[in-house]
Amino acid sequence: MIPSDYVCSKCKITGVKLWRQYQTCADQIELLCGPCAEKDQDRTINLAETDQCGWLVAAVPTLTGTFWGYTSVPPEGVAWWQALPFKLSGQWKEKGGTVQWMPYGVGMDMVLAKKATLLRIDGGAVCVLVPDAK
Repeated sequence: MIPSDYVCSKCKITGVKLWRQYQTCADQIELLCGPCAEKDQDRTINLAETDQCGWLVAAVPTLTGTFWGYTSVPPEGVAWWQALPFKLSGQWKEKGGTVQWMPYGVGMDMVLAKKATLLRIDGGAVCVLVPDAK
C-alpha cells in the first residue's frame, strides 16, 4: 500500500518511486519523483546501476510516518520501493532489463510467452520487465 502523502512535491504525481534528501530532518524532507529528481540534481537516474540521484536517496516510508535511513531500510522496504514504477508511461532501464508500459493485450501476450515479467496492471495498460538479451 502506498501512503496517501507519498506524493512528488513538485509535480504531485503519485504511485511511483520517490527520492528524498540525504541526512535531512523529517519535517524538511521534500519528496521528488524520478523526472523531478533528475531536474533538481541535474543528473540522469540509472536504476540499472544505483538507486541514488546526486544527494537524493530512495524515499522508503516507515510504518510511523517517517522515512528509513538510507542504510537502514529493511528488506521488505527495499522490495516495496523496487516494486514501484519509475514513471507511469514510457520505458526505462533497471537491473536485469528494461521496464516498459504497453497496451494490456501486447504486454500480456509477452508475459504468457515468457518474454516478459508482469510488474503492474493499471487499467488498459501493463508494466512489464523485458529481460536483457543473454
